[in-house]
Amino acid sequence: MKTMMKGLLVTALVVVGGFVMSAGNAQCADEPLPPEVKKLIGMRIPAKAGDVVPGWKVMGAGIFGVKTGAGQELGYELLYQQDISILVTDELDSDHSRTIIDARILPRQLLTYKVEGGKAVRKKNANRMYFVEHGCKSENYEAVVVGLVRSENSKIGCEHWSSQVKRAWSIDVDSGRISEISPRGVSCLIQSESICQ
Repeated sequence: MKTMMKGLLVTALVVVGGFVMSAGNAQCADEPLPPEVKKLIGMRIPAKAGDVVPGWKVMGAGIFGVKTGAGQELGYELLYQQDISILVTDELDSDHSRTIIDARILPRQLLTYKVEGGKAVRKKNANRMYFVEHGCKSENYEAVVVGLVRSENSKIGCEHWSSQVKRAWSIDVDSGRISEISPRGVSCLIQSESICQ
């Protein structure tokens, strides 16, 4: 009986270990979007609205320096509400209006800020937390890559490449669609106002 139990235990461990290994090697699956985020996709924001996305506040924005298949500038925005933070891609028109193409949820518990009273407040341990950086490269993807990254411990406050990437996304330059990818092999250029000597 003991021998049979040991055999079953070993078999169970081998099976579970196989599942864990295959899950670790699989490409990351995108999590479903809540309704308040889904309704943003396809939304056109006129130039006169400025940075305002109805019901959201802007934490940051930028341009990837590429054009979509439709010939528009491809940009991104970091938006937040009281309980959720997101990364969105958008097409920027020549008249400065934009259309939101896609969105992904950001893990608020890992970010450098929290939201109190509707405003973003820097966390006390922000140097150990992560932020979104669009200047990333990947050993495995020939695409625009965005990473959730933190500074290398010895280089905080310095411009440097960091491989401390917790999550990563590839951006399809033709469509602007966001896909989560493995952070393995991704590094991001962290730029700072204070450069080490």
